[in-house]
Amino acid sequence: MHKARILILLIILSSCNTQNKTSQQKTPKKEQTNISNNAFRFEPNDEFQIVRFEHSNEYELTDSACNEWKLSESDIEQILKLLIPINGSQWHYEFGQYPCYVNGILNQNENNFKFSINSGSWLTISSDTTIFYGDIDGKLTNLFLDDRWTEEDYQ
Repeated sequence: MHKARILILLIILSSCNTQNKTSQQKTPKKEQTNISNNAFRFEPNDEFQIVRFEHSNEYELTDSACNEWKLSESDIEQILKLLIPINGSQWHYEFGQYPCYVNGILNQNENNFKFSINSGSWLTISSDTTIFYGDIDGKLTNLFLDDRWTEEDYQ
């Protein structure tokens, strides 16, 4: 009886393995495309156009510094060209998250991207993924309410 159970178990396992191989063979291969991984990634050094933008204040306080923080289209272009990609840790520990934003859409190489500039010296650009950028070098501190935080700011 014990041998019969082992034999049945082996037959079941063998049939499962055969079915997996058959189903893998029947699955068509994904069609390869000529689109690179960077096809829809914003490239700051390439030409782009700002389609539209608007200022927003998440708190809408009358005396908020956000009410005074305004960026022109040329300011936005400069920011989009000069900020450097940052990772999540840099964003979290080195940049302030403020309620003041400039949100908009830009077009590059016939692809639309959403952008969101925060007054804390950082921005995001999104299409299929979201990339964070920050004013690492402090080149644009005059355009933001706060600049990048350093170790001295924590002491």
